[in-house]
This record gives sequence, C-alpha cells and structure tokens, in this order.
Amino acid sequence: MKNRFFYHILTACLLFIMAGTAWAENVSVTIPDYDILNASIMRPDRETRLKWLKDFETAPKARIESGIRTQLLQARSLGFGTSMSLLSHLDYIPGERNQGSCGNCWVWAATGILEIAHSVQDNVKDRLSIQFLNSCKTDRYACCGGNLSWYTSWYAGQERAVPWSNTNASYFDGSRGCSSQPAVTCGSISTSPDYPITSIQQQVIATTGSITQDTAINNIKNILNQNKAVWFGFYLANQTDWNAFFNFWGAQTENAVWNPDPYCGRTWDDYSGGGHAVLIVGYNDEVAEPYWIVLNSWGTSGGGRPNGLFRMRMQMNYNCTLSDPPFGSFYSREFATINVNFGSSQPPSPFGASGWVTTSSGTGISGVTMTFTRLSGTGAIPASVQTDADGRWSQIGFQPGTSYRVTPTKSGSTFSPVYRNFSSASSVLNFTGTASSTGFNASGRAATNTGTGISGVTMTFSIYYGRGAIPASVQTDASGNWSQTGFQSGTTYRVTPTKSGSTFSPVNRIFSNTSAALNFTGTVPASPFSGAGTVTDGSTGISGVTMTFSRVSGTGTIPASVQTNADGSWSQTGFQSGTTYRVTPGKTGYTFSPASLSFSGTSTTLNFTGTVSTGDFSVSGKAATRTVTAISGVTMTFTRISGTGAIPASVQTDAGGNWTQTGFQSGTTYRVTPGKTGKIFYPSSISFSSSSTSLNFYSYN
Repeated sequence: MKNRFFYHILTACLLFIMAGTAWAENVSVTIPDYDILNASIMRPDRETRLKWLKDFETAPKARIESGIRTQLLQARSLGFGTSMSLLSHLDYIPGERNQGSCGNCWVWAATGILEIAHSVQDNVKDRLSIQFLNSCKTDRYACCGGNLSWYTSWYAGQERAVPWSNTNASYFDGSRGCSSQPAVTCGSISTSPDYPITSIQQQVIATTGSITQDTAINNIKNILNQNKAVWFGFYLANQTDWNAFFNFWGAQTENAVWNPDPYCGRTWDDYSGGGHAVLIVGYNDEVAEPYWIVLNSWGTSGGGRPNGLFRMRMQMNYNCTLSDPPFGSFYSREFATINVNFGSSQPPSPFGASGWVTTSSGTGISGVTMTFTRLSGTGAIPASVQTDADGRWSQIGFQPGTSYRVTPTKSGSTFSPVYRNFSSASSVLNFTGTASSTGFNASGRAATNTGTGISGVTMTFSIYYGRGAIPASVQTDASGNWSQTGFQSGTTYRVTPTKSGSTFSPVNRIFSNTSAALNFTGTVPASPFSGAGTVTDGSTGISGVTMTFSRVSGTGTIPASVQTNADGSWSQTGFQSGTTYRVTPGKTGYTFSPASLSFSGTSTTLNFTGTVSTGDFSVSGKAATRTVTAISGVTMTFTRISGTGAIPASVQTDAGGNWTQTGFQSGTTYRVTPGKTGKIFYPSSISFSSSSTSLNFYSYN
C-alpha cells in the first residue's frame, strides 16, 4: 500500500484490511504443539550466539529519514496517533507460512523483507522461495538457525531471488530438524525465472544503549514508513518463558497484545534458552495500548490467528537484557532491516487453457461447469466457466509456475477422466461425459507400508462437489478393508481416514464413481518399552543407586529416575519407541563402569559395576591470546555433566593466565567454561573426569 499517516482528526477508528480478510473476533483456539514449536526455536551454542550478537553490534546502521522523523514528532506534539501496514505488499497463504520443526525462522522473516521491497520497488508481488536458501546454503543447514548477516551475505553471493512457484522451490523442509538434511537438493530447484538482486545489506535500527524508548519507537516507525519491513529477533532465557510465549501464540487471538517485558533480566540457560525471528509489518498507536503488527512463521495457530499475526506492545523495554554468567549480560532484542535493490524483473505472463466435453459418440455436452483449483504454487485461480452449445470451453489468467486442476460437473452426468491437471497452456483438456446411474459404491484398504492391514480406521465421507447424500462413516475390518454404499452419481466425494495415533498417506482421496481402489498407507503408533538391570560391586548388589534417564535422540518423554533395590536391581517403563535413551547410575562415594549405557528398545541387561571412589583430584590450566599472551581475570566456572560429585567454586586466572582448583570427585564428569567480558574463547568449554594440568583456553579477540 502507498505509505501514509492516519490521524484521529480524519478517522474515529482504525480498520486493518489484510487481503480482504478482517481480523478474527470470537474464534476458537487450540493449544499449540509444544514439540513442534520447541523444535522451531533457534538454540545456538554459546560460541555461535556470541558471534551473532557481535555481527549485530558491528552491522551498518539504518538511515533515519529526517522528513519522516519530523512528521512523526509533529503528530505526537499535536496529540495524534499514527498507523500503517505493509501487509498489502505481501503475497502469502497463512497456513503455508509455517516453518514447522525447522529452525529457519530467520529465513522466513528476512525473505518477507525482500518480498515487500520487491513489491514496493518494482510492483512485483510474488512469493520468494524459502527452500532455495535451505537447500543451497551449504556451510550450515538453515534449520540449525542463523542471523540476518548470514542471510544477506549469502544472497549477495547469489545475486538473485527465486519465485516460490518454480519447480521444487516451494517449502519442503517443514518436518526437518537441525540434524537432518534438506528434503530436496539444490540442483533440483529451478532458478528460471528469477529476480536479479543488484545489492543487499543488513542494516541495524538503533534502539539500545543511551537511546530513549520514544527514540527507539520512532526509529522503528521511520523504517516502516520508508516502506521497509523490520526484522525482530528476540531471545528468551529458559523453557518456562518459551512455554509462556507458546501459550500466548496458541491460546490468544490476533487482537491480543503480547508484552515481552516480564522476561527481561532472566538468567540464560544454555540448554533451554533460545531465539526466534519474526517480521514487523506495521503498527498502530491510535489506541490505548499501542502495538506493533508482527507476522510469524508458525502457520495459523488452529484458527485463532487466521493471518499468522500477533500484536506486540510498542511501549516495551528496548534495553531489555538477559544475564549470561560469567559473561555479564546481553541485549535480548534486535531490530533491523535489509537495504536491497532488485534489477529489472517482470512477472511471468499468464497463460490460457481450453478443451471439449463430449459424449462417447463425439456430441458436445453444453452447460458443463469447469471448476479450477490450485495444486501447487501461488498463482491466482480463474473463475469457473461453462461449456457452450458445442461442448467447448476456454479460460485465461493461469499463472506460470503454478499447477492447476480442472474438474467438469453437471447434474445427472459423470465424466472421464474425473479431472485433468495442467501447468502450462493447453487446448486439449478434453472429457467424455455419460448419464449417471442412480448411485454407486466405494471400497478400499488401509495398510502399513509393509502391507499389513490396519483395523479400526474410521473412513469419513464428505462432499467435494455436488449435492448428493453423504453415507455414514465406516471402519476397516481386521484385514484393513472397508466398503460403503449409497454414493450419489453426479456428486464428487472425499474420503478421509482417521485413527488415534496414526497418520495416513494420502491424507484423503477424491472420487465420483464406483471405486474399489481407495487405499491408504498408514503408520501404527509404537508401544512404549521398558528398561531394567542390576548394579553390583562385582558380586553383591548395591542398593540406593539413582538411575537417571536422558534422551540421546528423538522426542519421546523421559521417565522419572529410579533407585536400585536391596539386591541392586532396578527397572523403569514408559520409554518411547523411536527415541534413544541413556541411563546413568549415581551414588555418593562410588564410581561406575560403564559411566552410562544407551538403549532404544526393551532391555533387561543394562548392568553396571560400582566401586568405592578413590578420593578427590585437582585440575589446572592457562588462558592466553592466540599469540600466547597471558590473560588474567578469566573466570573458570565448573559444572557437572554426569555423576554426583561436589562442584568446586569458580576461580580466576592470575597475572600469568594460570588457574587451578581442587576438590573434584572421582567418578564424576565435569565441564569447565572460561568467561571474561569482551572475550570469546576456543574451545568454549572442556570436559574432564580425572586430574589434568592442560585445560587451556585461547582467545582470538
């Protein structure tokens, strides 16, 4: 939309119109899937996080236009609010703007900035590919997280953006995680057509330090009123705070305003703290509680957020920090934009389609409605048309890069084929029609991918097109077979399989005449398994040993710890198939061999041998620059990785960069982590379980 200010003197209320859809009121909502949302959060290790923070601190600053600043200040001095939105520049389907379990929110937010800039500069409103970067950026997989600097640097090397509608350029990585690989290869993504990029650069919006809240707000507004969307990256320190944000996203509507300030000042947890990036596309301070309009990449949240948006409190603490021992603290909110210029680019020209509908003897059938649907891509869907007196039809306005389906319907007739798919100009989309009989039957089978039938699957029927009666649902028998009668000729139906804990492929099937091949491949939920074993000193059981469980891979729940009985035996249930677990024994005064065991199925041989600990040990080392110059005052912090030994207090390096500490318990594995403000050390930490004099660290800055 063309940028402008709206003042109270001109309007009594604010109405946001987004792609013709009003903001949702009084809609039902559902609590989000925590596993998927947790997987989508970026959780960088300490070294990577410090690198991201450094990239942001040293990035070029965004230009604040004086004319816009003056207008904003004048509006404020007169007591007027302002508002604006860039959503009209963005072409997206809310349900498809969903990163899934892939931690590439940084790509979605940054690509949104490019899409809006493309619309503003060249009047080209087209979705750009997320998968292009996911598949083709090879130095680090996008699902593992990233920042705006990485994004702009990569695109500066590509010098082009790729439309979402290109072959294999739509999003495929929604079920991927950091340990996976892209679902499609880089070479399979079509880069023609493309949109040339002549220059691209990250630009940071000044909001922290000595800058006041009013100035921070006006700086962000200034960028938005330059018709540039704003990247907003934020960190939350622990799982409790993330769960609170998940609940806000899933249990509130788009009218609710999120206040991020309660999460300031928390202490960063390396295991559950994380970051997320979203896109600020507008604002409204004409209301009692001013807010930013924020576009997320988590889909539509079960109906409560039909546009994938949330509102964020404008009058927040822009100097919000999180405590990060032993490094001090860091700013937890980042506002930035991208200065990008596109070369000469024009949207591809639309194409037409046509065909003929006849009887088996070649006589044209008039009045057949040809309905178009979109199979993939984002092109517009032209209106339905009817065949003329000769049975011929035609329509234009189909978008290259989008795949379509045309389906013929007429009361009292059936057609062969039921539909035809096309993705380019075609004049042979022909069909043969016959008079319908009174009704037909349907049947099929649900089975695993090995062919084993799945019983108790409910087959639910609905009308895809037409007005025929809807037969009752049926369930598969012991062999996975099902059948049903009473389907109306001339009506197209959909059958959808469901069973608690199972998923099916395809999700549903469409049919409009007698069919005995409506088959589905399903998964059967795996049963939980158990683990058991003994702990002895070689012959006699050791009682009171705590057996602690952790997750090695997968997402299954982690059962509670148990202790060995008088004879040294132990057991526990509730382990989830598809997840690999680790069991670790611990008891004060003992060491155990092995230190831990991994298992992924029922096992009764998870046995350990315990011995009385031999006593304490000490460790020492040195902190120095890469030129081996000693660094004094580096705090060495100790944590326990496994075992139950005491954790000695932190120590600091002396003038020679040396440090030492005692009191470490044999049988316990520890980690030492160096920290000093302004310094980044390699390695970031060292693990140890016995005496050592070479726990050394080096700083490169």
